[in-house]
Amino acid sequence: MRTIRVFSSIILVIFLLANCSEETNSFHASIPRERFVQLYIDVLLAGESGRLSAVDSSRMPRTSVLDSLYQKYEVTESQVKQTIDEYSKDLRRWKEFYDEVIQRLEALQREEKAKKQS
Repeated sequence: MRTIRVFSSIILVIFLLANCSEETNSFHASIPRERFVQLYIDVLLAGESGRLSAVDSSRMPRTSVLDSLYQKYEVTESQVKQTIDEYSKDLRRWKEFYDEVIQRLEALQREEKAKKQS
């Protein structure tokens, strides 16, 4: 069950990263792996907290959340798309990327548990 949830979240994030912001026409290099991992984690966390769900009066629109994350990491939608395209050409690269994301999310989870126990 958890695996299905994680897989669904991953698919959702890829779709959102590739499709939700305003298109830019200029050429941009792909995002460095470290920055892409952190961006991806923040998008996952935003999705889990409900900030990427349907818009209501108490939430920012989905594109605003993504745009603010793009701004935080100093990337553009076209860089995200290019990075996803590059990773899509190499499944081993995707696996390594997801392994790193999972390791970092598990570390964040351990930190949260430690804070709650303090």
